[in-house]
Amino acid sequence: MIKELWQYVATSTELPVAKQMGFLKEAIAIDARAKRCHRQWDAHYLKCKETIVAATQRAVQKRTVLVFGAGSLNDIPLSYLSSQFLR
Repeated sequence: MIKELWQYVATSTELPVAKQMGFLKEAIAIDARAKRCHRQWDAHYLKCKETIVAATQRAVQKRTVLVFGAGSLNDIPLSYLSSQFLR
């Protein structure tokens, strides 16, 4: 908990409203929870990655991939995406 508090205090944001609305707090909290519960979340992360890979295999032109709302990127297969798309 002290680590999360320090991370919150030490993190500056481009948009102060992100802290005011609680987005930074929630991002830090979910990251800590993911580390604590990694065994329980591994199946979820794997399923997310498999779903993303399956979706990208349907792409006709593999020029650009855009990821929205990825948070900590724990459930995104970044190395796969970077090897499959130009950008």
